[in-house]
Amino acid sequence: MSKRVLITREIPGSLAVELRQRGFEPVHLPVLGLRATDDPPPCASALVGNRDKPNVALITSSAVLRFCPNLPTVLAGVEIVAVGEETANALRQAGMNVVSIGERGGREGVKLLNAWMASHQTGLGTWVWYVGAHTPSNPLVDALLRFEDQYRDTMNLGYWRVYRSSVNRGLQDKVSRLPSVEWTTFTSGRSASGLVEQLGLESRFLSQAKVAVIGHTTADVVTSLGLKIHAIAERPSMRDLAEAIFRASQSGTDRD
Repeated sequence: MSKRVLITREIPGSLAVELRQRGFEPVHLPVLGLRATDDPPPCASALVGNRDKPNVALITSSAVLRFCPNLPTVLAGVEIVAVGEETANALRQAGMNVVSIGERGGREGVKLLNAWMASHQTGLGTWVWYVGAHTPSNPLVDALLRFEDQYRDTMNLGYWRVYRSSVNRGLQDKVSRLPSVEWTTFTSGRSASGLVEQLGLESRFLSQAKVAVIGHTTADVVTSLGLKIHAIAERPSMRDLAEAIFRASQSGTDRD
């Protein structure tokens, strides 16, 4: 019988596909719900002049396309730094100009923005956009603040907070109808804290299941909650998360 793996992200998507390909049975419990903010795009400052498009944009999630379907038009021709392979693929399928991918998360994405600035020898009036969640992870916020401070005299950083996340209520009722699982996955620190908040550490999905996370930023949150991590993705992608679970299962580390 295949091992069951709990998916806590809002939409199972490619993670469910990758798990099935490796012989696992996905079980879905959406801890977070994403909702549009309806915020408008950033407005140009005096520094960048009368313009409606940035020079380059950092896009942190493919979810932005769901909440802003006209994004490919708004950013037509703009060079894009995407966070993660899944985001990059979705943006390219939408016809957007992805020039680099932060395969290890948002902080690497900001490093690629720095590389973009250096390679383009940008001068006064460079406009950069962040496009993503209303509240980015703390490490990403820190990286963006450092980036903004570094170029404060020549660059304007605009924030387009496209969606916000909130913990879904009533998880206890949903859990009672779900089978037991061997693994619980987290693709964000917020989903981990939300599950603990709703169910408590004694929940069978936490006390009786192994925990796998998508990256080190998520791992920091998960460990701070008192949970032990049994598998961590080599890169923050659904493929690597599924592969990490598969390898841990094959090596026997899932029986620790």
